[in-house]
Amino acid sequence: MDTARWLSGSAEGQAQYWVADLESPACAASVIERIREHPDLDAHTTGGFANMTESYWVFGSGAGGALAFCAVFSLLVGAVIVAQTLYSITKEHEKELATLKAMGATPAELAAFVAWQASFLALAGGAIGASLAAALRAVLSSEGIAISLNPQVWTIGAVAVAGMCALASVPSLRRVLTVEAAEVFR
Repeated sequence: MDTARWLSGSAEGQAQYWVADLESPACAASVIERIREHPDLDAHTTGGFANMTESYWVFGSGAGGALAFCAVFSLLVGAVIVAQTLYSITKEHEKELATLKAMGATPAELAAFVAWQASFLALAGGAIGASLAAALRAVLSSEGIAISLNPQVWTIGAVAVAGMCALASVPSLRRVLTVEAAEVFR
């Protein structure tokens, strides 16, 4: 370590990590074993170091917990907004729904009224969110920050949005299914 600091012109305590580019990756295990013989040194493969760093930031630093809290809180706020929007639309069309019920509409047909609205909100909100995520990824990648938007992330996001909209539609579904046909005559 002293030689490495001398060669790089670093002061004692200034260097924390060194990257060694091996001529043959096959000898990585023996190089790591040799370096670990020194009590003050530790060595890792690139993947091992990445996993260790990721684990620290996600589980050890509190950043992962803060991100999880923000994600759950965002889903709750989104669900409340979608629920209020759907309920407001349902209340606006209460007389029409009562007329349909008086004409013999089945509960499934009445529930379809809310289902297509929830589906529309899920698709529109998901499309807007996906567009914003892609734009943010492009902006941040130009700053050197890599954001992973792989198929698994897109799938999890789509399922979360669909689940949130489905859960948010429950109050409107209850209202639609309990609407009285007599509402038409009031």
